[in-house]
Amino acid sequence: MIDTAITLLICIFIFLIAGLITPKRTLFWMKKPDRIMVVFISTVLFMAAWTLYGEGMKRQAAAQEQQSTATAAAAPQPEAPVQPEAPVQPDKPAQP
Repeated sequence: MIDTAITLLICIFIFLIAGLITPKRTLFWMKKPDRIMVVFISTVLFMAAWTLYGEGMKRQAAAQEQQSTATAAAAPQPEAPVQPEAPVQPDKPAQP
C-alpha cells in the first residue's frame, strides 16, 4: 500500500507540472482548462495519496507489532531459579 501511495504521489506531481505548463493537455475534457483547476485537482489528489500513505504506515506498524508479540509469546521464557527462604530470626527473644 505504501508503494502504491508513493507511485501515486509521483504521478500527481508529474500531472501538476504538466498541467501548469500546458493545462489543455492534462484537462482535455474541459472546454476552458486553466491552471487554477490543475492546482485544485492536484491538491485534492495529494491529500488522498498522503492519506493512503499514512494508512499504509499505520497498518505496517500494526503488523510489525503483532508479529513481535507473536514471536515473543512463542519463545520459551527461562524460569528464574527459586531461592530458598531464609529462616526468620526474631529480634528479641520470646518472653514467657
